[in-house]
Amino acid sequence: MGERIVEQAAINQLVYDNNNVCVLEPHIDGEDLNTLKLSLWIPKKKIFDGICEAAFTPKCIDIFKVVWENLRGDWSPEGDREYPDEHMKHRMIKVAQVAAQMMESCGLHGFVYTSQVWSEALGSGILGNSIVIGAINPYKVAKTKFYYDKYGWELEKCADADFKGVGMMDFIPTLKGYAKDLHDRYNYLESLADSWGEDMSTIARYVVETMTKALSGRKVEIDKGCFDWKNLFESGDEDFSDPFDFHFTGILRDLFFRYTEIDYEYLSTCNEDDSELHPYCLAGYDVPKELVDMAFSPTYAKLFLKRLYNPLIVGPDDI
Repeated sequence: MGERIVEQAAINQLVYDNNNVCVLEPHIDGEDLNTLKLSLWIPKKKIFDGICEAAFTPKCIDIFKVVWENLRGDWSPEGDREYPDEHMKHRMIKVAQVAAQMMESCGLHGFVYTSQVWSEALGSGILGNSIVIGAINPYKVAKTKFYYDKYGWELEKCADADFKGVGMMDFIPTLKGYAKDLHDRYNYLESLADSWGEDMSTIARYVVETMTKALSGRKVEIDKGCFDWKNLFESGDEDFSDPFDFHFTGILRDLFFRYTEIDYEYLSTCNEDDSELHPYCLAGYDVPKELVDMAFSPTYAKLFLKRLYNPLIVGPDDI
């Protein structure tokens, strides 16, 4: 097919949105419309090479964090070294649930959860309540896949590469005939990738502003930040907070439950020696007897995300 963007759109519908699509490719002799014929476009297997790995590369997942003030006694414990009560936990969980619903309506494939800094770790000026929202950035995935197909680089290198070597004309070749100097002044593909996350940031802030309203008319202090996988999950910043229920959306939700279903089918039938080689056991986790007890666990959710990017986890060092 001539237009890469049409191929990409069709593949996205098949893979990410789980929709059955039929693409017809036009053929015409010269400019004679009477010779127009349509043939079924069947994607070559090569097109799918690396597409999943590219989508689940941590560098292609945009993450935003919105924090708000502690609101002690209502949203967080009144005193130090106290734990949030069940009502406080339910409030935090509801914030994530509403955000997950909004992400689904926007077609975002990602995750969302809320967390709360330990009461004893709260210092002066620290906003202890937070919502973390992340999703696959399709423009970063397209860039990563483009470099992977063109140069055969390792996916990590493709994800790290900037947008200087790729632009809209690589996906819409006909632009070359109309705007040859399109990217001489501005890389629109890079701009789309940078601005794409605004939906997530808007959702997170809107949910917090809305869900913290009260009859007292109080003004709640809110702040936000942009993160990547490494500085959020591997920097140790979350070591002094308790995360609440983890919610996946879109294809990540479908994959999480399918993965977990297969895990339970395997662990319920294998012998003890084989079960010890399972990623959960290698990580030192006790697998809950009931799948429902794992369904929203932040611990297992984060390990699942690592497994998506590295399906060949074979030892503790990989985890």
